[in-house]
Amino acid sequence: MEHTTSLQEVLGLSAPPIAIGFSDRPPAGLEKWQGASLSLGCIGNRTFTGLADEEMYICIHSSHWSKMLSSLTEIGKANSEMQRHYRNHRAQFATA
Repeated sequence: MEHTTSLQEVLGLSAPPIAIGFSDRPPAGLEKWQGASLSLGCIGNRTFTGLADEEMYICIHSSHWSKMLSSLTEIGKANSEMQRHYRNHRAQFATA
C-alpha cells in the first residue's frame, strides 16, 4: 500500500499504521492486526469527546495484555526505587 508506506515514513513510525474497522474481518488488502497502537485523536474526536490535551487512546491486543501489565508493574517498581535513590542523593547534585 503506497499511501501507508509514505505515511509511515513521514511520521517516522517503526511499524505501519493500522486501519481500524468495526467488523470481525480486516478490510480487503489488509492483514489482521495483532499488536498495540496509540492515537492522539483528531481534533474532531477531541472536540466532541472532551479528550484532554494530555490524554490519548491506547489499544492493546488481548494476547499482549498480561505481558503489558507485568511490564507496567516492573516499571513502576523501578521508578519508585530510582525516586528514592535520587531523593537520598539530591544534595550531591545541587549547584551552589
